[in-house]
Amino acid sequence: MTTMLEKSIDKVTTEITPDPIKQLLAERLLNSLASTLASISMKDTKQLLTLGDVDFSLKVGNVLAEQQIGRQHDEVAIQTIQNNNKIQSFLEKLNDHGGFYTSKQLENKLGITKSAINNRKARNTLFSIKVGGRVYFPKFQFTEKMEVNKPFKEVLGYLSGKDPIACFFFLIEKAANHQGEEQAIYKVLKSDDQKRYVYANIEKRARALHAQ
Repeated sequence: MTTMLEKSIDKVTTEITPDPIKQLLAERLLNSLASTLASISMKDTKQLLTLGDVDFSLKVGNVLAEQQIGRQHDEVAIQTIQNNNKIQSFLEKLNDHGGFYTSKQLENKLGITKSAINNRKARNTLFSIKVGGRVYFPKFQFTEKMEVNKPFKEVLGYLSGKDPIACFFFLIEKAANHQGEEQAIYKVLKSDDQKRYVYANIEKRARALHAQ
């Protein structure tokens, strides 16, 4: 795919919707149709893509893959369907827990460069997940001031080197706060008023996960 075509696809997806999930769906569809883009008008493309919801990419991508299977019994197309299902399932789970920022959105939100974001990731002060070739930053790690507080950063340090998807599922597990209420771990970590033993218990669980 040419650089010009990639830029065109990026421009179209940005114009269609500010919703990052729908942008992803639009990008995946347009990449699938890249060979025939010249015959598709911008108006028709937008009308088609704005019908989408969180299942849109899965449905369209699988239909395209199934057509390929019908023509060639293509193993790659079969694998595409399986990957689509996994990606869509994970994105839905991520959306259930507050959604995510893409790299570009986070750059704009924090007012920093891509390099600065990469530095934070390298220092384990920012949590990201790479799925289907794209990087996602769960919104649940940020406070209202768009900061990642100290307890959350400390747990990220304990999880360093562990598969990010396994870390995500760890962070959405339940833990008790100092009032005995069960909450998702990420919610407990974002509360600066917890007793130290609450954080210590979560850190112990994070160390155990890292050791597996």
